[in-house]
Amino acid sequence: IRIIYKNQDLFLGMWKKEPDIFQLGTDIYNSEVGASALNISEMVLRLVCTNGLKRWGSNGDAMNQRHAWLNHNEFTGRMSEAMTQSLTGGQRLMETVAGSMKRPVANPFLAIKGIKNQFKLPDNMVEKVNGYYETDNGHTVYNVVNAFTRTARDYKGEQETNIEKMAGKLLELPQSQWKVFETIGESEKGRFED
Repeated sequence: IRIIYKNQDLFLGMWKKEPDIFQLGTDIYNSEVGASALNISEMVLRLVCTNGLKRWGSNGDAMNQRHAWLNHNEFTGRMSEAMTQSLTGGQRLMETVAGSMKRPVANPFLAIKGIKNQFKLPDNMVEKVNGYYETDNGHTVYNVVNAFTRTARDYKGEQETNIEKMAGKLLELPQSQWKVFETIGESEKGRFED
């Protein structure tokens, strides 16, 4: 289930003559047969392209709980807390997204190669990331992260969510780590380009 909070929109300017608006939301995953825990996580949706972005801070999701071990009151209490955490965490994520538009990446293609190496991403996924990056083609953390969230749309279910969460991790990394990604990408240049 994806819940969108319409009154929490953030306008970040224009993109290709369209208003670039972000909406805050909450994703809720649950298995009816107990195959996975109930998971509640905050997310931001970019309306011009419907990319999703998950926040993945040091505390992880707002809630990841197997409900079989809780009584009704404990379960509804934790759900309520998680929904509140999701809203406040999502608001922080929107601020981080806005800030990422001002954070430069000198060579985005090298950074993407470094990310591929660091996260052990498959070649076919990175090819998609590079292709989507070329359509946005800005030299900021935001543009690189946006290429990953756009790539996530080519996948379904848990794979899509995992890529969105990774993008959220990338967004929150310090600027120094982006320089490390570029350095790793440069050292890998010969291995991937023949």
